[in-house]
Amino acid sequence: MISFDSLSQQSRSLENFTKRMGEITNMGTILKSRMKPEFVSSFESRLQEAMAASSSSGKSGKTVSAKDSAYHPFVYITSGSEALDPVMLQYEEPVTKTNKVKKTKDERISGKVSQVSKRYGLPEELVHAVIKTESNYDQYAVSRAGAMGLMQLMPQTALDMGVKMPFDIEQNIEGGAKYLKLMLERYDGNIEKALAAYNAGPHKVDAVNGIPAIDETQDYVAKITKMLKK
Repeated sequence: MISFDSLSQQSRSLENFTKRMGEITNMGTILKSRMKPEFVSSFESRLQEAMAASSSSGKSGKTVSAKDSAYHPFVYITSGSEALDPVMLQYEEPVTKTNKVKKTKDERISGKVSQVSKRYGLPEELVHAVIKTESNYDQYAVSRAGAMGLMQLMPQTALDMGVKMPFDIEQNIEGGAKYLKLMLERYDGNIEKALAAYNAGPHKVDAVNGIPAIDETQDYVAKITKMLKK
């Protein structure tokens, strides 16, 4: 028979465990905000310059609020008395008159993939395969190198493709599909070379005129091409 003292002790132990887990979770969030890969720091620097230019009393006279400028989870932005927390990432599709029901994440991804596939002439299964391999459909994925979102856009690539919020579902897929299309055009429709360029960069593909001898890139190309054959 279990005594009252024993139950109380177990309850206290559970409370201590829960408290400790909360402390660990909070520390993880703090550490994440301090981990800034070189590419991320470069992205932040260019972002801050763009924000400063947009916020000045220049041609348009318009200002950019901290909320509208939430581009990257590692960026702290202060606009007047308004401060942006690094975990402010919950980009959601707004509810409008034509869209009275908020779409689920899966619906937004599927809808955007279908849209960009038609726009850029890409097979839907190819775009889905890239998303699956790059982030496993994790909207807020960040690699050690600083690649972001569903299609793992590097900061420079995100800027080049006009992506302002890389963790937004629609913007990330739009930018990733646009870049993938550019790589396919660059290599005359050769999917393997295009995928290798998407993963390792076109300069490395050009250097060997094929898939570079990088284990990660070769595995990446093999995995996606195998998915496309199913």
